[in-house]
Amino acid sequence: MAAKESTVRISLVDVLYGVVLGYGFTYFDKADSTTDYFRFFFAYFIIIIDWIYVHSLYWGQEYKYNSVLLLDIGIIFTISRILHTSTNESNSFFLWLALLFSFYVAWDIDSKLKDLHPKYDWRYSASGDFLATICFIGLWKIVIMGIFPSTLLLHTVALIIYIIAFATWFKKVPKQD
Repeated sequence: MAAKESTVRISLVDVLYGVVLGYGFTYFDKADSTTDYFRFFFAYFIIIIDWIYVHSLYWGQEYKYNSVLLLDIGIIFTISRILHTSTNESNSFFLWLALLFSFYVAWDIDSKLKDLHPKYDWRYSASGDFLATICFIGLWKIVIMGIFPSTLLLHTVALIIYIIAFATWFKKVPKQD
């Protein structure tokens, strides 16, 4: 019975990803600057990376836990907010990125507690996700305080932070001798 429940939960999460992907297309026509287009495609990059790489890391086994399902729904909701803020003049784009990586930190810790994917070293992914959370909060503060305007350069820095954090997710667990 647990395998069937896990499959149903995976199907639900896949449908939610599809809904958010479709929902995001409604914002493309609202983009009216280079920065808006960059943020829009960056948001789509995030959801595709999340769906392909993160979701496939635990395909089928972890959805027997409600906490993983709830964290994934939180991640999907946060990505939908990132898509929403990508083409409007909201200063909360970086704040939503920080929340996304906070969910990733919680996911890393939860997966370690449940020993879900031992082939990757959770310490690297948790530290990379935590660093990204701090960096995105910093970028949000910079924009809110007016130190630096929300420009393409600042969003390029955000993309680099995302890629660095992403690279930490696949650090293998050292072999025990």
